[in-house]
Amino acid sequence: MPTWASWTGFGFTVVGALLTAVAFYFTFREAREAKRAAEAATAAANQAREAISQKVTIADLAVIRNSFVTIVRLLEAQKFEVALHEMQTVRQRVNELRERPGFEANRDNVGTVLGSLMQIQETIERKLWSEPAMNIPLADISKVLSAHSDQLAAWGEQLRYD
Repeated sequence: MPTWASWTGFGFTVVGALLTAVAFYFTFREAREAKRAAEAATAAANQAREAISQKVTIADLAVIRNSFVTIVRLLEAQKFEVALHEMQTVRQRVNELRERPGFEANRDNVGTVLGSLMQIQETIERKLWSEPAMNIPLADISKVLSAHSDQLAAWGEQLRYD
């Protein structure tokens, strides 16, 4: 083989190695940019999920507050069985708040709300099943539910503006 042919082969090998190194550099740079973009997309998705969770929680707080009004109206209308069903539903919704993001600091307060809702439920059950002549303390129940409604409104505002 002539000498020029071996040098040409060596030249092609050097050029090939340089092109490979340049291609590797660009590939590495693009991979790093893709990783950064994926991390940014993940962060944005997590942020969107948290925002949606807060909006759902705020909406649930409003539904619970409306349920309090419904319960008082049902008790006024002496529809005790429907009021009992509504109370059971609202207790379940309030209980679900314990596991929501943003309520870690309010778990004790949620427990207090649940405790008083349980007492109201027991009063309604007593009226329905064991003491039909009993008078429901509507003013007291209304006052308690109003206070809890204010507490739920405060939690909603805290979620909205924090």
